[in-house]
Amino acid sequence: MLGFHSLGNYGPFQSPWHVQMLGFRIWGLDRDWADHVRGNHLLSLYGVKYILAADPEYRAVLESVTIPTDAPPPDGDNLLVGPWESGDVARRFGALADADGSGPDTTLRLRTPFLWWMATLSQPVAIPSDGVYTLSFDARAPDGGATLFLQAALDHADTDPRHAWYEAEELSAPAQPGQPAGTAWRRFECAMAVTRKPQGQPQRLTFATLSERVIEIRNVQLRPGHRRGPINFNGTLPPGGRVYELVAELPARDPSHPPVAMYKNLLAQPIPTADRLAAASSETVDALKFLDETTTTPPARLPDISLPPVRNPKKWFLLATLPATAVWLGTIALAGTRRKNTFS
Repeated sequence: MLGFHSLGNYGPFQSPWHVQMLGFRIWGLDRDWADHVRGNHLLSLYGVKYILAADPEYRAVLESVTIPTDAPPPDGDNLLVGPWESGDVARRFGALADADGSGPDTTLRLRTPFLWWMATLSQPVAIPSDGVYTLSFDARAPDGGATLFLQAALDHADTDPRHAWYEAEELSAPAQPGQPAGTAWRRFECAMAVTRKPQGQPQRLTFATLSERVIEIRNVQLRPGHRRGPINFNGTLPPGGRVYELVAELPARDPSHPPVAMYKNLLAQPIPTADRLAAASSETVDALKFLDETTTTPPARLPDISLPPVRNPKKWFLLATLPATAVWLGTIALAGTRRKNTFS
């Protein structure tokens, strides 16, 4: 709106690729901030050189990130091998919640007739031990639709709270011209810390949606895994070296608040210039989001996820504010008239 490219903004003035790549909400909050800080490669490739942090929780994550000393461990076997069970909404109100079998080739289908009732499919899963588990699946909305809302949850209070509910709003990512949004298969993945229930009681993985059109899910896997570590581009840092270096600490204005720390990202690459940017698409954004952990060479070109500037910011500012101002003035005038009539 102000005439320059922006990485983060609000609502309709935010690049639609931010949801798909970074998990930004419409109000600018990144739901996967800890994963991005630990994984680091997206921050580094787009030239994020400094990070400010005050809360001890954020600082602890930044200071824990180091270059792996060994190759990433392989994931374990898929724990989801049983049949899927539909919830009460499907049985009582005719919501679509079915699976065409069990096993890795199963396709799940979910849809609810009422936006206030979730259609669900779930199955019990035995967690063998405490640790980090990787949940991954492919999803699409073949008929498009307005809601395109999907959640996946492992029902245990000791699951990492940032991933207790995994939301996949990216299903509504922009499509190519002439194609409905969300019709192509997309990959979703998250790593979460899980604590086993007492005596090894089974936990339940549940998919839920409020979408009024069908959402399909396939290739669902829950495996003993690991958190993605930083990618050591060009072999810049030694194994075990810290990725974020504390370079300054500033006192807060309020003495009761913690100081503000500035960390330097030692793996940050130069901010990509125009010749290193390519048009963003679902395929190129996903390929970069799930970049191979073993690579060390930065990609030659990156998807352009910035919000392009508006040609005439003043014009759009007026178009956006004049109707709202007129409604506000009309409301004030109407309220004044009613009050006058009341007292008269």
